[in-house]
Amino acid sequence: MLKRFIAIKDFIDTSDDELAELMPTRHEENKLVALQDDLREFKSASKRLQSDENVTLLDVRDIFDALIERHPSVAEYLGAEAPIVKCAAFENACVQVLLGKEAELSAEQRGLLKDFAVPISGLSDSVAAGDDRAGFADCALCARKKQRVAVQVYRG
Repeated sequence: MLKRFIAIKDFIDTSDDELAELMPTRHEENKLVALQDDLREFKSASKRLQSDENVTLLDVRDIFDALIERHPSVAEYLGAEAPIVKCAAFENACVQVLLGKEAELSAEQRGLLKDFAVPISGLSDSVAAGDDRAGFADCALCARKKQRVAVQVYRG
């Protein structure tokens, strides 16, 4: 609805006082445009997380961290220690492994992940396919992945 309003606002006849009264001010329009940009980022993140592509827990953490950087008010809901996280220790252990830092795992974290351990020879190489639909979420993931080199010992 917001997108449609922005597209047609120049064609709306504001000479009618009743209609003009309902139109947002220039300041409100600017806020609406900024809100639309913010919503576009959340939409991209939501679509990426719901995609059928191989989205790992590290990808989720990267997307959420990027959203938190851009919109600090969502940290309470999307942070690693948010109330919605069932087992923060397990999530943190998974992220450590996906970052290639399994040597830094505590004994508790190793215990949480023991059912997922596989011999290194049992791993298969996988190549990520490129996607032309790069939105905010894809850009956030690419930026984070460029910052690290992961060594897998667990299935991810």
